[in-house]
Amino acid sequence: MDYSKIYHFNKGNAQTPDYPDQTEPVKKPSTEKRILSKWNALIVLIVTAVLMILYVSNVIEVKSLLKETSYLKKQAEMIEDKNLLLSTKINELESPERITKIARDKFGMIKAEQTPINISRK
Repeated sequence: MDYSKIYHFNKGNAQTPDYPDQTEPVKKPSTEKRILSKWNALIVLIVTAVLMILYVSNVIEVKSLLKETSYLKKQAEMIEDKNLLLSTKINELESPERITKIARDKFGMIKAEQTPINISRK
Protein backbone atom coordinates (compact mmCIF):
# COMPACT_ATOMS: atom_id res chain seq x y z
CA MET A 1 0.00 0.00 0.00
CA ASP A 2 1.25 3.44 -0.86
CA TYR A 3 1.18 5.61 2.28
CA SER A 4 2.44 8.70 0.48
CA LYS A 5 -1.13 9.52 -0.53
CA ILE A 6 -2.37 9.44 3.07
CA TYR A 7 0.35 11.46 4.83
CA HIS A 8 1.98 14.71 3.84
CA PHE A 9 5.59 14.89 4.67
CA ASN A 10 7.12 18.17 5.62
CA LYS A 11 10.77 18.28 6.53
CA GLY A 12 10.76 14.66 7.52
CA ASN A 13 7.93 14.94 10.10
CA ALA A 14 4.64 13.21 9.53
CA GLN A 15 1.56 15.40 9.81
CA THR A 16 -2.04 14.47 10.42
CA PRO A 17 -3.66 12.19 7.88
CA ASP A 18 -5.34 13.88 4.96
CA TYR A 19 -8.88 12.57 4.70
CA PRO A 20 -11.56 14.01 2.48
CA ASP A 21 -13.88 14.44 5.48
CA GLN A 22 -11.65 17.09 7.01
CA THR A 23 -12.49 19.64 4.37
CA GLU A 24 -16.01 20.05 5.80
CA PRO A 25 -16.43 23.16 7.92
CA VAL A 26 -16.68 22.71 11.68
CA LYS A 27 -20.32 22.85 12.72
CA LYS A 28 -21.26 25.38 15.36
CA PRO A 29 -23.46 24.13 18.19
CA SER A 30 -27.04 24.45 17.17
CA THR A 31 -29.22 27.06 18.83
CA GLU A 32 -31.36 24.23 20.23
CA LYS A 33 -28.39 22.88 22.17
CA ARG A 34 -27.54 26.39 23.43
CA ILE A 35 -31.12 26.92 24.57
CA LEU A 36 -31.15 23.49 26.17
CA SER A 37 -27.92 24.19 28.01
CA LYS A 38 -29.33 27.54 29.22
CA TRP A 39 -32.40 25.69 30.54
CA ASN A 40 -30.15 23.15 32.23
CA ALA A 41 -28.18 25.93 33.88
CA LEU A 42 -31.42 27.61 34.98
CA ILE A 43 -32.74 24.35 36.43
CA VAL A 44 -29.48 23.76 38.31
CA LEU A 45 -29.63 27.31 39.65
CA ILE A 46 -33.23 26.90 40.82
CA VAL A 47 -32.53 23.54 42.47
CA THR A 48 -29.49 25.01 44.22
CA ALA A 49 -31.54 27.97 45.46
CA VAL A 50 -34.29 25.68 46.77
CA LEU A 51 -31.74 23.49 48.56
CA MET A 52 -30.11 26.56 50.13
CA ILE A 53 -33.49 27.84 51.32
CA LEU A 54 -34.31 24.43 52.81
CA TYR A 55 -30.94 24.29 54.55
CA VAL A 56 -31.28 27.77 56.04
CA SER A 57 -34.83 27.09 57.22
CA ASN A 58 -33.62 23.85 58.80
CA VAL A 59 -30.83 25.69 60.64
CA ILE A 60 -33.33 28.27 61.90
CA GLU A 61 -35.73 25.54 63.07
CA VAL A 62 -32.95 23.67 64.89
CA LYS A 63 -31.84 26.88 66.61
CA SER A 64 -35.42 27.55 67.69
CA LEU A 65 -35.79 24.02 69.05
CA LEU A 66 -32.52 24.32 70.97
CA LYS A 67 -33.70 27.57 72.53
CA GLU A 68 -37.04 25.98 73.49
CA THR A 69 -35.25 22.93 74.95
CA SER A 70 -33.03 25.19 77.05
CA TYR A 71 -36.07 27.10 78.32
CA LEU A 72 -37.88 23.87 79.21
CA LYS A 73 -34.83 22.52 81.06
CA LYS A 74 -34.68 25.70 83.15
CA GLN A 75 -38.41 25.40 83.89
CA ALA A 76 -37.96 21.75 84.93
CA GLU A 77 -35.10 22.72 87.28
CA MET A 78 -37.24 25.47 88.83
CA ILE A 79 -40.14 23.04 89.35
CA GLU A 80 -37.83 20.44 90.90
CA ASP A 81 -36.46 23.07 93.29
CA LYS A 82 -40.00 24.11 94.21
CA ASN A 83 -40.98 20.46 94.76
CA LEU A 84 -38.00 19.97 97.07
CA LEU A 85 -38.95 23.09 99.02
CA LEU A 86 -42.57 21.91 99.31
CA SER A 87 -41.46 18.42 100.43
CA THR A 88 -39.37 20.02 103.16
CA LYS A 89 -42.34 22.14 104.20
CA ILE A 90 -44.64 19.05 104.33
CA ASN A 91 -42.13 17.16 106.51
CA GLU A 92 -41.91 20.17 108.81
CA LEU A 93 -45.72 20.47 109.08
CA GLU A 94 -46.17 16.72 109.68
CA SER A 95 -43.53 16.46 112.39
CA PRO A 96 -44.86 14.92 115.66
CA GLU A 97 -43.20 17.66 117.77
CA ARG A 98 -45.10 20.37 115.93
CA ILE A 99 -48.42 18.54 116.18
CA THR A 100 -47.90 17.92 119.93
CA LYS A 101 -47.08 21.59 120.52
CA ILE A 102 -50.21 22.78 118.65
CA ALA A 103 -52.40 20.24 120.51
CA ARG A 104 -51.01 21.40 123.88
CA ASP A 105 -51.06 25.17 123.17
CA LYS A 106 -54.25 25.51 121.17
CA PHE A 107 -56.46 22.77 122.55
CA GLY A 108 -55.04 22.25 126.05
CA MET A 109 -54.33 18.59 125.44
CA ILE A 110 -51.61 16.73 127.26
CA LYS A 111 -49.79 13.59 126.39
CA ALA A 112 -50.95 10.52 128.27
CA GLU A 113 -48.44 8.78 130.48
CA GLN A 114 -49.82 5.36 129.66
CA THR A 115 -51.19 3.91 126.54
CA PRO A 116 -54.97 3.49 126.85
CA ILE A 117 -56.24 -0.07 127.03
CA ASN A 118 -59.32 -1.02 125.11
CA ILE A 119 -61.68 -3.31 126.92
CA SER A 120 -64.17 -4.88 124.68
CA ARG A 121 -67.44 -6.44 125.83
CA LYS A 122 -68.50 -9.80 124.63
